[in-house]
Amino acid sequence: MVLIFTGLNLVSWGGVSTGPHLYLDLAFGWLKLHRYGDRWSVEHFDFRMFVVAVLISVLLTWAFSKASRHRMA
Repeated sequence: MVLIFTGLNLVSWGGVSTGPHLYLDLAFGWLKLHRYGDRWSVEHFDFRMFVVAVLISVLLTWAFSKASRHRMA
């Protein structure tokens, strides 16, 4: 589940760089990070969207395990 959660966030992250500033958005908008120089800060954290991202990861993990069990049988 952790690998699927990480994969979803890596695949669907977006970023905008404006000079020394870097803004990163993770999947489903649950976390927005801001970097200025070498300092990172959390711009926004939405717990509800974090729960949605975790539940989607759990659902995908369950579906993949069910499909692999069906295929092996």
